[in-house]
Amino acid sequence: MEIRQCSVLVIGGGESGIRAAVEAKRAGVDEVILLTKGKFGSAGVMFSELTYGWDMQAATGENDGTDSTDVFFDDVMRAAQGTCSAELARVVTDEAASRVDDLVDLFGLELLAGSNGKPRQVYGCFSSKSRAYQFIHPARIKEQMKQSVDRFGVTLLEEFMAVELLKKDGVCCGAMAVSRDGKILCCLAGAVVLAAGGATGIYQHNFASPGMTGDGYSLAYRAGCSLANLEFMQFGLGVLEPKYNALFLDRILCLKPDIKFRREHRFPRPLEQMMEQHAKHFPFSCTDDSFYLDTAIFEETLENGGKGVAVDLSVIPREKLEEIPVWGLYYSWFEEEKNPYDNELSITPFAHACNGGVKINAEAMTEVPGLYAAGEMVSGPHGANRLGGYMHAACQVFGTRAGRNAAWFAGEHPVSFDGVVFPELTPTGKESMDLGAMRRQVGELMWRSVNVVRCEADMAAALEAVRNWQMALEEYGGPDLWEFYETRSTLLSAELILTAALARRESRGSHYRKDFPQTESAPYVLSLSRSPDGVAVRRTEAFT
Repeated sequence: MEIRQCSVLVIGGGESGIRAAVEAKRAGVDEVILLTKGKFGSAGVMFSELTYGWDMQAATGENDGTDSTDVFFDDVMRAAQGTCSAELARVVTDEAASRVDDLVDLFGLELLAGSNGKPRQVYGCFSSKSRAYQFIHPARIKEQMKQSVDRFGVTLLEEFMAVELLKKDGVCCGAMAVSRDGKILCCLAGAVVLAAGGATGIYQHNFASPGMTGDGYSLAYRAGCSLANLEFMQFGLGVLEPKYNALFLDRILCLKPDIKFRREHRFPRPLEQMMEQHAKHFPFSCTDDSFYLDTAIFEETLENGGKGVAVDLSVIPREKLEEIPVWGLYYSWFEEEKNPYDNELSITPFAHACNGGVKINAEAMTEVPGLYAAGEMVSGPHGANRLGGYMHAACQVFGTRAGRNAAWFAGEHPVSFDGVVFPELTPTGKESMDLGAMRRQVGELMWRSVNVVRCEADMAAALEAVRNWQMALEEYGGPDLWEFYETRSTLLSAELILTAALARRESRGSHYRKDFPQTESAPYVLSLSRSPDGVAVRRTEAFT
């Protein structure tokens, strides 16, 4: 076992982890270690090759004098439908503009300019104003972020998966990690920032980067943190064929493509009207009637052996498609012989992002002293629905706060590492098993049971299956530590998401229960925590 020591350990190489690491160094601490599960730039949804760049909401009034941080805040709260933290939402809406400036001035990212020469701002999903700034050239974003990590002297340790947090006298003081080739690393730290991303990767069809198996949820939960809003998993339409994993460009729906349903559906409105409604927001939401479109596509995918629903774009004049600002980039994702104009697209809902996760306070600290969190894996800034481009704002705002406050904590609360207990990481069972096949089975089950259509019977059966797999995993005695711990995170994340989705017996935002289609008049928040009897669920009237 290799032992490293630092002032601040940051776990996760996405945008919030990078921001936290840089901010901790800027705060003046000696050494900051950035631990990434994959190679730099392969972690985090924000670095996906199939993306248009970064849209980041910030209310500056630069292009619309009627916009303000108060209007921005109201948009966030309206979308969340009573399930987010007003305090954390206010922090994001107040500080987002400064973080946009940082991305330009500190990291060197480039803003897309409009025809008036000012930075362009567009509407984000569920927003009332066009306030989302656009950072262009994804490859350049990755390059600029790597240059910043090097320039500020952050120590980068790649391809290590954190598997257990370390505590002394109740204070987080580091983490244990493993590599794919079986190396064990212990990072002792004055404070730790968790920025390990969400759990969309546990779904069969997802837009996640490789390895997003809820490691942060698992680490925090096992260390004693509470989690909330895990039932609010966002889904968006994605392409199965001819370019797997590409987003379905939602703005196409305004142009009335031919969606070829195999059977007749009873829609409350004409299909064309629902397509126009859906074009206003990429993620699925049962807040408006566009959800009938997503649920019909999902149900037909199940009925047709997972083949998806065909969409024909050739009925749209090509010049109309080319008027969509990102059409050229979208078209370039496809091989020429499989281009989206001359070939039907097969589409279905993909897991997109988590709106819930680990609970933090306004300083980005969890309930465990010395442990901070940021990025997609936290809950509070958003809820049932989330504004498009708001995740970037939350990542930058709380990534900054987490790094800065972790540096402060490490300086103000020096810890002696004498007596820190290192857990035994070698599995103690005797059985060998195909853990990759187990994770694939989990993915298929989660995609079928906790998607845009949910019901008690399906989710209860899925939860029972997950718990049986957890018991089976206890008997694992194979040599592959990476496979073991990634499977453990996958199963625990699945258990937590299913538990939350079963407990919310209503439909709200991204959570649609076919057996409970109505929305309760009084909103509430579901929090999950570890107890001797398993996962404990607590219901409160507001986010606390």
